[in-house]
Amino acid sequence: MPVSPPRESEKMVPVIRALQTMLSDGTKSFPIYLGYLAADQLKSVAEVPSFNPNSGNADIARNVLNPPIKNWQRPVIPEKWQAIRDKFSQPGELMPNPVLLAVADVAHVHVRQQILNGQATEVFEISVNVPAAQGSKPLWILDGQHRVEGVSQSTNSSNPIPLVLLHGEASQAYSPAQFAKVFAEVTTYATPLHELHEHWLQYAFKLGAYQDAAGGTSTSEWKAMTTVAMLCEHQNVGPSHVTNPFYDKVQFNPDPTKLLAAAGGGFSYTSLGLKEIVLGQYFSRPGSSLGPAVVADQIALAVLALSRNVTTPTTDSAFFGDASHRQKYLMDAYLVGVLTYLLKHGVPTDWDSVLQALKFNASNWDVTGWVQSTGGNFGNVSRRVANKVFEDMFAKGALGVSSDIPSWLAGDGAELTLLASDPGRGGARRNRLETVLPINGTKPLNIGAARRLKLVGHSINVGNLRIVDESRPLGNEFNLSSLKRGVILPQAPGSLRLLVGAEYYGGSRSQLKINITWS
Repeated sequence: MPVSPPRESEKMVPVIRALQTMLSDGTKSFPIYLGYLAADQLKSVAEVPSFNPNSGNADIARNVLNPPIKNWQRPVIPEKWQAIRDKFSQPGELMPNPVLLAVADVAHVHVRQQILNGQATEVFEISVNVPAAQGSKPLWILDGQHRVEGVSQSTNSSNPIPLVLLHGEASQAYSPAQFAKVFAEVTTYATPLHELHEHWLQYAFKLGAYQDAAGGTSTSEWKAMTTVAMLCEHQNVGPSHVTNPFYDKVQFNPDPTKLLAAAGGGFSYTSLGLKEIVLGQYFSRPGSSLGPAVVADQIALAVLALSRNVTTPTTDSAFFGDASHRQKYLMDAYLVGVLTYLLKHGVPTDWDSVLQALKFNASNWDVTGWVQSTGGNFGNVSRRVANKVFEDMFAKGALGVSSDIPSWLAGDGAELTLLASDPGRGGARRNRLETVLPINGTKPLNIGAARRLKLVGHSINVGNLRIVDESRPLGNEFNLSSLKRGVILPQAPGSLRLLVGAEYYGGSRSQLKINITWS
């Protein structure tokens, strides 16, 4: 049967011939069209709403902060579409895999059911207007951008490409957020999104953890990411509109070269890494009443104050120094401290006064002389110690120790507390003898008749503690776990020698020998 020549309108406007089916999620129906269109025609009406691979971090942050977000897919990879172009320019190669499309602009897409001999058929004709030069195209490619580009650039560019089109003109079933969700889901079965892209995509469309809570209230996750995006996008902060050190420096673009230091050589953060700190230390905690814009400004102002108050030469500083001096765990801990201060005390009159009360200006922040390592297990201990110390001191707003913070981190003033009491029922409340011992040297401890011995605490600068019976170093009777529960000592008189090893920030260590006697 001869094929009818295309109508005049079809010479000007690409027409997709398709079958329609409906999917349902139980509450709403979603029209889906299954059809085909020549690769070169498809390229003329479909595009990928992708961000530019050279986009600055602030550009992406601004994009996600100001809906409707325009550029949310990943950029095309030239090597991929070029390989497809070369492959499908060869004889014997066919492209049967469908691409997934969505309608971005319903005003330029028209669906009509095909009528044959006066009877409606199961075929639908979808005409798509070709945009003017430089205009946005009416279709989005959700999956298959490299196939469309590659085949359209091949010697067989007129070959049809199978397609699935999501379009609900009448029911308004679809939304840009739904398209983004579909894109994020289908792409995980091919090449997963970079985690930074995945998170700001979900944030922009309020998906996953960023979806509004019951009643339409914003989640803590959403507030935290909003803070980070504002911190990256705002050029100036505070009432005096000072230059924001984090402007364009927080990494939103997955390109590794976009991870930049905000101040000196320090405070380099991905949007996801910084969001986790802001979330964990502020918005997920009770009492977090400040909004994202205020928190973003205060983080920037606190880092600027830090740069003014650290008197150690910049290149040697743990906060701003070069690769051999800077300490990521101390930068993280500083932000932990700042957020803790905001949570406990609100916005300070000025951060300089806060830092000077904690002797930041009188401390030596070149820690390379005593830090052995912050890698491996040392890293876990160092992170834990730094966070606890900064959180505690910023919460108090005072140093709380006779030395300065770097010395405290290294183990200066470290101590543990032992409680001796009667071993019988209720003995913990009788004949109590609580003793605080510095973790260094050799110390005697006579506990008299109080034979129940318990470790009740240690200073927060202790990251790891190991306790053994010197006479039985492999035994468990007097190890850390046992002493935390409480140990009943043998009948009097008796003696015991405990060896205590403590580990601090950066692998620093000290040892205490306790000669315990009872009668």
